[in-house]
Amino acid sequence: MQQLQILSSECVVCDADVKIPQNTQVSEVISCAECKTGLVIENIKGTTIRLSKAPVVEEDWGE
Repeated sequence: MQQLQILSSECVVCDADVKIPQNTQVSEVISCAECKTGLVIENIKGTTIRLSKAPVVEEDWGE
């Protein structure tokens, strides 16, 4: 029986523990459950995951 490994990292905004789905890929955007900030998966090495704050996409008004 294979045991699922739960990955986690620390939110760069509020320092909360962020659970990371096992099939997450680099450059994927996830959200912090505490502060709702969008976080980008920057790097995955084994069980170490580096996160950064996702850029805010502003609406294009066609100007």
